[in-house]
Amino acid sequence: MNRLDEILFDPPQISTLAINQIRLEQQGGQGLKLGLPQLDAHFITARPGKFIGVLAQTSHGKSSWMNFTAGNMTKQLVDDEIGIYATWEDTVEDFGITDLSSVSGVPMASVYSGSATEADFKKLMSAAAQRATSPLWVVGHSDSFKTASPRLTMTDILLVMENIIEKQKKNVRFIMFDYLQLVNLSDMRKDDRRVQFNDVIQAMRDLAKGYGLTAFCATQVKREVSDRKWSQPQINDAMETSGFEHACDAAISLWNVHRSQGWELGKVVQEGRNGELDITVTKELMLIETLKQKKGDAKIVQAFDFIPEYNHFTEYNGATKYRKGRA
Repeated sequence: MNRLDEILFDPPQISTLAINQIRLEQQGGQGLKLGLPQLDAHFITARPGKFIGVLAQTSHGKSSWMNFTAGNMTKQLVDDEIGIYATWEDTVEDFGITDLSSVSGVPMASVYSGSATEADFKKLMSAAAQRATSPLWVVGHSDSFKTASPRLTMTDILLVMENIIEKQKKNVRFIMFDYLQLVNLSDMRKDDRRVQFNDVIQAMRDLAKGYGLTAFCATQVKREVSDRKWSQPQINDAMETSGFEHACDAAISLWNVHRSQGWELGKVVQEGRNGELDITVTKELMLIETLKQKKGDAKIVQAFDFIPEYNHFTEYNGATKYRKGRA
């Protein structure tokens, strides 16, 4: 095919492509659900070719949310479809343990402390067999390989994608980048660090557009966010680069409220309306805001519970019920 045929479309082609896309939407569409009904009710951007940012302060749950969401989207894949999780944050072993803990119901603390019982181990083995059939692949570093430079470059990522898509003929529906500030910049030819990160972001976005997959990129936010009374990160709070705001088709931010100063347990965050319960600070309270979304609703803040020992998110005030169910 001539390159021109891939970038120039006459009016009849535009109409045909648009109608074909509408038919796909009528049949259920190509979007993926994130796994939280309250969020999925308005979030429509987890679609082919979209680049989605996930912002949070350090230790406010961005990697946990990325892992949780990847697991939920993987359950929706069919046939030769796969998802990819590119991690600079954890080793492959740590990523796998998080998965097995979530599936088995064995808390991660029991695994890492060596206190898992024989019954726990049987649950973990069963979960491992289940995980082995899950079409979620991981790109990252394993503890079994010793190297002085374990961090991936974007060149590494592009080589992986070429191998999976063009040689192994897999249909990649989504890729998660966890997370931006840890990307190895040694393959970037420019000297300015901000420009280097802008180039990384554009490479991620181009990958989503070029291969027609959904890309999620987690990023830390500036330290100044923690100095604000209301510490919900905004799209312009992304560290290292101004390009993040412009590159994202959609963006979501996470705020684990009790980790911020001035928000002691029990304090009212939002008064209930129309008979609803007040939202108060608990150790589990996680506020998730849809910051930006092309062709969809945005600036929506919603309350959820985050249960760290199972790497699980659920409806607000649902942590106790969830823990009892897993126990």
